[in-house]
Amino acid sequence: MSAPLSTSRGFLCEQCGARHCSLPAECRVCRLTLVAAPQLARAFRHLLPLPAFVPTPVSEGECMACERPLAGEGFACKSCGAIFCFDCDILLHESLHVCPNCV
Repeated sequence: MSAPLSTSRGFLCEQCGARHCSLPAECRVCRLTLVAAPQLARAFRHLLPLPAFVPTPVSEGECMACERPLAGEGFACKSCGAIFCFDCDILLHESLHVCPNCV
C-alpha cells in the first residue's frame, strides 16, 4: 500500500505517476494499491497487533494505566514490563492496540 501524492486535480501514483480521482484505488497502470494516509494509519495497527501480555502473580502494587490496586494477578507487557489489571489489559488489546508505557 502506498500513500499517493495529492494534486489539485486528483492523486498521483508514487510508483508510475498515473493520476486517480479518488482513494482508495488500485493503480490502473502498475496495479499498486493507493490509499490515503489516515486509511494507512488505521490499517497499520491491524498489521502489527499488540502482543498478549504475560499473566504475572502480584502481591502488591497498582495497575500502570488506571492505578487501581492489583490483587493476586496482573498482566505484564513483554516489551516494557509494565503491569496492568485485567480490565486495562482487555481495553488495551481490544481498543487502543498499544501499551501506554511503551509509547
